[in-house]
Amino acid sequence: MVGDYQVAENLLQEVFVAVWQHAVSCAPQLGAVRSWLIVIMRHRAIDYIRSIRCRSTAKEVTWEDAGRDQRSAWPDVWEEVWHSITRAQIRQALMRLPREQRIVIELAYFQGWTHVEIAEQYHLPLGTVKGRIRLGLLHLKRELEEQGVPEL
Repeated sequence: MVGDYQVAENLLQEVFVAVWQHAVSCAPQLGAVRSWLIVIMRHRAIDYIRSIRCRSTAKEVTWEDAGRDQRSAWPDVWEEVWHSITRAQIRQALMRLPREQRIVIELAYFQGWTHVEIAEQYHLPLGTVKGRIRLGLLHLKRELEEQGVPEL
């Protein structure tokens, strides 16, 4: 969602620290811990994207800084291959979803839209948006399991 490997790592670190500090707020009876963590990370990414939109000032970067950032951002080749294959499988599974479910999932998880923004843009009740996302994610999970994709 954020489009930058380093920013994503920093946001994930912030989420882990926040979860560590507020672990008592986790309620396993309401859902899986994994889902709780994903939601927290998604909201943190959305907050970051919104903050970037607000600060649209250009920052000057020296060539040395740019080179240093590029060297530290090189991911592991095998990890990149695994992510590429997984992305392709997810894309295939998404294309098998009903159109209404696929659209809201793509907007929420790949474009960073909130449920309210989707509801307003498509003139849908908020409950309908949430329901489509939930059903779509259930279908997506089933599709990925059928493809043999390990739980992400």
